[in-house]
Amino acid sequence: MAEYHKRRAIAGLVVNLFLPGLGTLIRGNAVTSGVIQLVFSTLGLTIAGSSVAVGIYGLFTLSLTQLTIGAVFGLLLGLAMWIWALVGSVEVCAKCEV
Repeated sequence: MAEYHKRRAIAGLVVNLFLPGLGTLIRGNAVTSGVIQLVFSTLGLTIAGSSVAVGIYGLFTLSLTQLTIGAVFGLLLGLAMWIWALVGSVEVCAKCEV
């Protein structure tokens, strides 16, 4: 039984490296945290990507400062969720050690 939880914890850690929050959901012990991590990391990367795209293609009349703030905010939000997901996964993996 303990081996099963250890495998889920390791799988959650590996998945959180690429998709923050999804690995937390796979672990199954912090569903609310996983949903928050997944939604906000996706939102942050979407904000950053759209700010860069708008800046490149000049779709709207936004200043370079506004676009930079959007890109930095989105990247920081995505990075914060990624760190939160990894810290949670490492803590769970450390508790599973036999």
